[in-house]
Amino acid sequence: MLKAMLGYTPMFLLGLAAPAPFAAADTYFVAPDGDDSRVGTESQPWKTLRKAAAAVQPGDTVRIKAGDYFVGPTWIVNRAGTAESPITYRAFGDGEVRITGSSLLPPEKWTHVKGGIYSTPVDQPIMAVFQSESLPGARAAIGSSTTFSTARESGAGSA
Repeated sequence: MLKAMLGYTPMFLLGLAAPAPFAAADTYFVAPDGDDSRVGTESQPWKTLRKAAAAVQPGDTVRIKAGDYFVGPTWIVNRAGTAESPITYRAFGDGEVRITGSSLLPPEKWTHVKGGIYSTPVDQPIMAVFQSESLPGARAAIGSSTTFSTARESGAGSA
């Protein structure tokens, strides 16, 4: 009807002020058996807290599965969120979450080199080596970025 009267079809534009998109808070998961190339869901968790800290935004929650997490001596959390939308790190599942700058070197991973020298590979850089008085005959501890060796009478140890 308007086309017949005006000779064209009028276009009406209705401008609405759209509110800013609401960013829903996400929940991410970290587990000792995770993988940082995954998406960070409960079924595909990340392995490291460093990955989680780099990915989260204000309002997000990181659920940390029980286990040991080596963060190294220089791990820094750069984001805390805001007063209204904090970033939350929370344990989940059975057992304790242990966040540490050191790690245990399991006795079964040590191999005998010769005499009283044993060696084990490590999967993170060695920043410090502690000699345990509970290791009989421990005389020296030498560290590098890939192998830790100690001279001692027998058995294995930790760094």
